[in-house]
Amino acid sequence: MQLLSPRCGILECGESDALHVAEGIAPFDKATRFVMVAREQEWPFAWLQSLDEPALAFVVAPLELLFPDRAEEALNAYGGSDEASDLSLI
Repeated sequence: MQLLSPRCGILECGESDALHVAEGIAPFDKATRFVMVAREQEWPFAWLQSLDEPALAFVVAPLELLFPDRAEEALNAYGGSDEASDLSLI
């Protein structure tokens, strides 16, 4: 699929690239499919770009970079799994 995002430009991605958020992110409950757009020049920040609403994108960063003292506590709250670690963004 091809998506034109005002923030990220033209994106080529497949359904297998999508992160699914069953109930959306409040108050954007209609946007349930997102793709992560990470560019080296923007590190440590990335975009969580909606596939459902091209104008909707969230800036995200690794939790441990923003809150190093709280990252382990937050991961443990989600079971400390690899999946939680992979998605520990704020």
